[in-house]
Amino acid sequence: MSSDVVLRVTDLTVEFPSAPRPVRAADGVGFEVRASEILGIVGESGSGKSVTLRSLIGLVPGTGAVVAGSAVLDGTDLLALDGKSWAQHRGSSVSMVFQDAMSSLNPVMSIGQQLCEVLRIKGGLGAKDAFETGVGLLERVGISAARQRMANFPHELSGGMRQRVMIALAIAGDPKVLLADEPTTALDVTIQDQILALLADLQDSLGMSMILVSHDLDVIGQACDHVCVMYAGRVLEYGTAEEVLRTPRHPYTAALLASVPRVRTGEAAQRRLATIGGQPPELDQLPPGCPFAPRCPHVAPQCAQAPMTLDRPSPAHGTACIRWGDSADD
Repeated sequence: MSSDVVLRVTDLTVEFPSAPRPVRAADGVGFEVRASEILGIVGESGSGKSVTLRSLIGLVPGTGAVVAGSAVLDGTDLLALDGKSWAQHRGSSVSMVFQDAMSSLNPVMSIGQQLCEVLRIKGGLGAKDAFETGVGLLERVGISAARQRMANFPHELSGGMRQRVMIALAIAGDPKVLLADEPTTALDVTIQDQILALLADLQDSLGMSMILVSHDLDVIGQACDHVCVMYAGRVLEYGTAEEVLRTPRHPYTAALLASVPRVRTGEAAQRRLATIGGQPPELDQLPPGCPFAPRCPHVAPQCAQAPMTLDRPSPAHGTACIRWGDSADD
C-alpha cells in the first residue's frame, strides 16, 4: 500500500441468498481512499453503493454476506474482522453517517445519553468528561444551545439537527475514514448545503478521509477528489473527479451527466431533459459482459464478452468500457 493510501478495497463481493443462485449486490468492487481526501461513489438506486459502504463497517443488511475481497485500513483487513474485533474498530477506525437519522438514532435515549455512551466506550471517559465532550461535539457540528440540547430526544429535533447529531456521533471516536451514505436524504436544499459544507469542513479540519455516496453529480464534483461510478454492483469508471466528470469514458457516466438538470435560457430551455432509456437490471438477471449493454447507445456485439476490468485512457482514469475510444469520438 502506497504511503498516501489510507484504505484500499480489492475485489469486494457481497452476496444475498436467492434461487437458483445467490445475488451479487457488489461484484469485484475495488478503489482506494487517500489520506485527507474524499472519494465519491455515484450511481442509480440499486447500483451497490450502500451495500459497499455497509460492508466496510461490518453491517451488511439482512442475510447478505461478504464472500470475497479485502478492505485494508492501517494494515487491518476490515472484511476479515469478527464481531468482537468490530467492536474495537467500528467508530474509531471507520465510522458512518447513515441516510435516515430518525431511524438510526435511539428514540428512547436522549441525545446526551447517546453521545456519552459512545464517548465512554470509545474514549474511556468518565460521566462528567463525556458530557462536556458531548456538548463540545454538538457545538462543533453547529448545534446552538448545545448544553440544553443534550436533554432532547431525537423526535424533538428537526431533520437537519438530527443529521448533525448523527455526524457528531460519527466523529466522536476520531475515525480515520468517515463513510457518508446519502447524508442529505429528505432534507431541503438549504439544509443539504449546510450539511455538505459541515462534512467538508470536518474532513479538512480533522484530517479524516471520507467516502461520500450521492446521487447528485454536482455535489460529487464540488466535494470529491476521486469518483467511483457503480452500476449493477460493479465499478464501471473510476478516477479523479476532474477526469471522470469532465471527460467520461463510460456511456453510463456520460448518460448520468447528461441527465443532470441545468439552468437554461432561450432555445436550450425548450429542450427536454435527457434520460437514460430502459431500467436498471435485476441483479439475478444480469446480461453477460457489460451490465449496461441493454441500455447503452454504443453497444456492440463484443460488449457481451467484455470483462469488467478497468482499462486506462490515462493514469488517473479507468473505465470498464471496451469501446471507450469509439464512444468518446461519437
